[in-house]
Amino acid sequence: RSPRSALAHKFSSDNLPHRSIPLMAAFVENPNPFPTGKVAVVGIDLGTTYSGISIVLESSRDSVTASAPGATFPQVKEPTVLLETMEKKWLFGREALDHFKNAACEDDEESVADAKLYKLFKLNLLGTEPMDFNDVLVKAHNTNQRESLLHVYAMAFTVLKDHALKSISKNAIFERAVTAQEVFWVLTIPANTSEYCKSFMREAAFQAGKMTSAPTCVSL
Repeated sequence: RSPRSALAHKFSSDNLPHRSIPLMAAFVENPNPFPTGKVAVVGIDLGTTYSGISIVLESSRDSVTASAPGATFPQVKEPTVLLETMEKKWLFGREALDHFKNAACEDDEESVADAKLYKLFKLNLLGTEPMDFNDVLVKAHNTNQRESLLHVYAMAFTVLKDHALKSISKNAIFERAVTAQEVFWVLTIPANTSEYCKSFMREAAFQAGKMTSAPTCVSL
């Protein structure tokens, strides 16, 4: 078997690491399901240009809340932009854009030079030939530095996950911080997404904080 065919076999649907992630069959077969032992279901839509989340609580299954980090009514999505600041803090959406723009306007050369801005980073995964996840790289929008695309995806999921958990914990029925393990996570994907890309996103979600119950839901 040639090196290329061996690599393709490694990332075929039968060989990809799925982290024991369940399928969405239960959601299709049951008109009003809810995962056992979970307090909420969260759908994460990490889009190419805009992203957001939707939340359904176990206590109010007929109500869906849509939001995104930093979004204000009536917006429920934010630009899919990530900024790693010089302090190694990760910002998302308009907050990331505003922080970078303000640093540039104030001629804060150190902050701008040490920051890494990522825009349209999902395009680096689409069309990528199967390879080891850690070998897929993405270039920052403002520098020539390259970063692991898996790490950038994981940080995007981390920001969206943390926003979801804060939103859930603010609900009056909870008197504590809800953990990621108490939530059933769902990732939305385009209908034509390859098995390689699906597995890549699942691995990034796992790295974002043990989001092990993260099946993919096709978005048309």
